[in-house]
Amino acid sequence: MNLTEKLGTIRPIWIGQIKLIDVLQRHGYPDRLLLHAGPPFRDKIPIPVRNSLASAVLFEGWASNYSEAFELIDENRIPIYAAQDLNAVVPLAGVISPSMSLHVIKDLDSGAESYAAVNEGMDHLLRVGTIDKLIPHHHKWLNGKFSEWLNKRVTDLNGIDLFKLLAQSLLKGDDGHSRTVVGSYLVKDHLNTSRSDPPEFIQFLEKSTAFALNLWMAACALVERAAIGSNSDLITKVGGNGVDFGFQIAKYPDKWFRIASQPPVGYFNPGPKTSVLPAIGDSAVVDFFGLGGQTLSSAPCTAQGLSGFIDSVPIGRASKIGTYNHPVLGIRSGLSKSSIRDADQSPLILLGMIAENGIDGRVGGGVFSPSLDDFM
Repeated sequence: MNLTEKLGTIRPIWIGQIKLIDVLQRHGYPDRLLLHAGPPFRDKIPIPVRNSLASAVLFEGWASNYSEAFELIDENRIPIYAAQDLNAVVPLAGVISPSMSLHVIKDLDSGAESYAAVNEGMDHLLRVGTIDKLIPHHHKWLNGKFSEWLNKRVTDLNGIDLFKLLAQSLLKGDDGHSRTVVGSYLVKDHLNTSRSDPPEFIQFLEKSTAFALNLWMAACALVERAAIGSNSDLITKVGGNGVDFGFQIAKYPDKWFRIASQPPVGYFNPGPKTSVLPAIGDSAVVDFFGLGGQTLSSAPCTAQGLSGFIDSVPIGRASKIGTYNHPVLGIRSGLSKSSIRDADQSPLILLGMIAENGIDGRVGGGVFSPSLDDFM
């Protein structure tokens, strides 16, 4: 079996939930640390991520107010790691802390696991990088009662085959990244919710139209990481931290290649425009898997929304820069440095636009495309 055949056999199954602290203890990491998106920070942390780190500190009870939390962060008294270096993914300016619950996505044949933060819904969000005193309270509910209920639901079902649901969502107009509304409803329906379930759980899922995204992120990351250690330049980890955009390739595990990062270009929400943070989030793993910006020809709603920011709908992009046909999803998957270079086309990465000031939060949605020179 060659490498791409191996990747095609991986079936990401959502098997339940686990606290980050249990993952840390399993792999010998300190109990007190925080995880962020993209490659590790080299020096300055952007304001939105710094805000989210502080909110996570308050959630953990390591400080009693934002001033104390910022002091702990600025004095480097809490270790900060790139989430993907611990096989986890987190969207935008989000942060994962030890008491938070993670989706566990597993390939049953190999035993490999990938983890993702639980989608926060639409209010009190770490991922948008603002100071919000209600975030700790919301996360106590999200990572407590709600995640306990999720875990029971998923384990009672003996796991959920994520690619089966993802494939259905792609046929109904989702792109797997910017638009996941169909996938999120499919996940909710597959959980077999009923009138006997707490109404706040059902209402939360009904309003969380991007709930599936974090699951898709972990599923794609699981497949991409399966190439690690091969003599290949398939991209295995990728994301932005709001300063640098970075990626790893299979034959050089644990080495982040940092490339020039720019803010996504796209549509702004109503209201005054503000400066946008350079590309941020681990959700780029979805686009480098072959979804998101590579599937615009079959996602008309997303393509129409970005029509003023891309030259044209890139019908053949995925077929040119992917390396194999995915047997379940029906897409061209597996981007590599050489496939991007040979196609002379850089991938399109669909990202939320986060205000640089750490005040305005998510101000729109757009697209980021690295320079081809970054893959030479």
